Parts: sequence; structure tokens; C-alpha cells
Amino acid sequence: MQSTRSTSLQDTFATLTRWAGNAIRALNPRPVLPAAPRPWDGTGICTAVIRGGGTAHTATAALAYTSPDGTEHLKLFRGHSTYGTPGHAAAAARIDALAFILNNPTDARATRLFIDDPALRHEVTAFQDSFPSLQLTTTADTHLSTIASRTAARANSVTIHTSASVALLTLHQPTNERRLVIATDASIIPGQAGAGISAVASDGTVWQDRLSGTADITWAEMKAIHAAITQHPGHHELLVLSDSKAAIAFANGTAIPTQARMRRLAAQIGALRADRAIEITWVRSHNGHALNEAADALARHARHSVAPATLAA
Repeated sequence: MQSTRSTSLQDTFATLTRWAGNAIRALNPRPVLPAAPRPWDGTGICTAVIRGGGTAHTATAALAYTSPDGTEHLKLFRGHSTYGTPGHAAAAARIDALAFILNNPTDARATRLFIDDPALRHEVTAFQDSFPSLQLTTTADTHLSTIASRTAARANSVTIHTSASVALLTLHQPTNERRLVIATDASIIPGQAGAGISAVASDGTVWQDRLSGTADITWAEMKAIHAAITQHPGHHELLVLSDSKAAIAFANGTAIPTQARMRRLAAQIGALRADRAIEITWVRSHNGHALNEAADALARHARHSVAPATLAA
């Protein structure tokens, strides 16, 4: 006779399996995994760890991996769930991380992979035969696991902070405000290439990116303004907030940039505003404005983490 404990464990396992399967099938758009493995032309082993977490709407998975030559890498993947269905955002982020490592970025002979979500790990075994060089493990490399856990936690704390800020703004936004309010920001370290940019809207939309080849803060601020408009197409009115007076002047056409690329970008912003009611105005930074504070946090985070980074030993 089967014990109650054994039956309970089987029921739990079956529930987790169903959750992972449903989450993967319900993702929209569904992440596309490679149909067949790339040729394994390397000679070494890649060790990788995927860990993640987040909210019902937005989640981040961190992929930390060591290439055969010993170089450590880190990459973040963000998942979204429009309707806030539990588990969908987290599953999307982890699946994107899995698809990346399955594409064999290090040309390794084999990849030893740990996925922190046991249900997804179980689901992956269903197609593991298609990737003979993928070796799933139930124990994670301690060093990589620490890096991935801490990075995912930092990234998701930014997400939670942003969601709270957007909620706060919504509570205090006048009911007769018809415009969508979007705060933008950029972040650099003076003298170092690489800028993080972001846009956070009053409807809860969050966007971020990293410009790897620039140390020009005004250029980055203009790129954030441009992105805020292009990420919200249509005919509804926009109020774009920036804490960069120079970028605002260039975007509004009240000043002419000396750099050709800035003039081109200003012209593109002007073209986007031709048939729409879009106001671009200044907001004081670090003055308690919820969206500005959220955009600042996301821009600083993007500067460090959106693009792949080499980790310190």
C-alpha cells in the first residue's frame, strides 16, 4: 500500500510539473528554443547557473557562467506578464536565459547547467536528448550561484521599487490628467564608456537599455527621451519628464547641438512629435518625484547589468 507521504510528494511534483508546462505554453510571445544544437567545436566545459525571481508582472533571471578558458560572464534576462499571471514572468525570464546558453556562446564541448526552479528543470529534461552536450545538474557551482543570486536580487529590488513608485504616482495623479506621463533618465560613470538609460510611465510600463559605446550623458539623455516616445506609439498625449536641461533644449529645438549625431536625433524626435501632442519638460532630480526616482534607479541598474559583463574573480 502506498504511503500518505509518498502520495503527497507525487501530488506536489505533479502540480509543479503542470505549473511549468502551463507557464511555458501561456507565454506570449513564446520564447523559441533552438530546434537543434549548434556544432560543438570547442574542447572545454562551460559551467552555468540560472537563478531568478521578481513580481507577478516583471521578473529577472540572472545567468552566470564560466567559459572553458575560465572567464566568468553575467547576463540578465527580464520576463513580463501583461496580466500578472503568477509564475509567467519568472518562467519567461528563465527560458530566455536557457535559450541563450543553449546557443553555446562559449563554443564549449559541453555545458553543465543548474536551474534553480525545479519544475522548469524537470520540464527541460523532456527535450534534453536534443542537446546531448547539455548536462543538467541538481547542485549549483557555489561561486556562480552566489553571483547569480545576488545579481537577480538586486535587479528585482529595482523592479519592486519601480512598481511601488508607479503605484504611488497613480494614487496622486489628478483624475482629469489625460496625458501619459513618462520619466526618463540616463546614468554614466565619468570617464568610462557605457551608459544606462530608462523610461518609466504612469501606466506602469518600464523600459531600460544600455549604450555600451558612449560616455556622453547628454546624448544618453536624448536617447532616453527618444525611446520614451517610440515605446508609446499612437495618438494619445504624452508628457515626457527629464532632469537634463540640455537634452530637453535639443529635443524641443530651442538649442542646436554641435554634434551631428545629436542634430540627427533631435530631428528624429521632432518628426515623432509632428502629429502628436507631446510635451517634453524638466523635472528636478532626486526631489521625491516617484517616476523620476524610479527612472534614476533603473538607469543606474541598466548601466551595470543589462549588457553582458565580465565578473571579478
